[in-house]
Amino acid sequence: MNPLSVLLLTIVLTLCGVAVWLWLGNQQLREDVDLPDGDMIYADGARQHQTETLYSEEYGLSGKPDYLIQLDDDSIIPVELKSSYAPADDPYDGHIMQVIAYCLLVEENYGIRPPYGLLKYRDQAFEIAFDEQNEQLLLEILEEMHDALYGEYLGRDHDNPNRCAACAVRDFCDERIDL
Repeated sequence: MNPLSVLLLTIVLTLCGVAVWLWLGNQQLREDVDLPDGDMIYADGARQHQTETLYSEEYGLSGKPDYLIQLDDDSIIPVELKSSYAPADDPYDGHIMQVIAYCLLVEENYGIRPPYGLLKYRDQAFEIAFDEQNEQLLLEILEEMHDALYGEYLGRDHDNPNRCAACAVRDFCDERIDL
């Protein structure tokens, strides 16, 4: 064999080895996380997948789900992983709205409306329906947030000393609760 053939063969074998290594890593990730069957088209922080932030100019919303999985029917499902155990009854409202927000971002960025998003705690997974009711609730919350940021000040909305103690602006707040 001439040196050029040896070099080309080495390059081809190396590329095949890298492809197998990436495939095995992807399979191990799927087993570790128990992702739904389908093509992983997005993984936050993974080099082999798209990692840019999803953005909606219309809603002033951006985010990076942990994974986007394209199912056999071409729908795209956002997956949000939580390192904690699932709450005793239902998922936390904030976690549900986070998944619904990712569903909205998928629809805005890919033109495909997900039927649901997946919220996975350490010990349990929940399918969060992306239906009209959940979408409307999200849009109302986004409007309230926009009004709070750009509208008149509404004041403190709780009487919880623990929440006040953990607040990032406690030192500057005129309405802080004395502990």
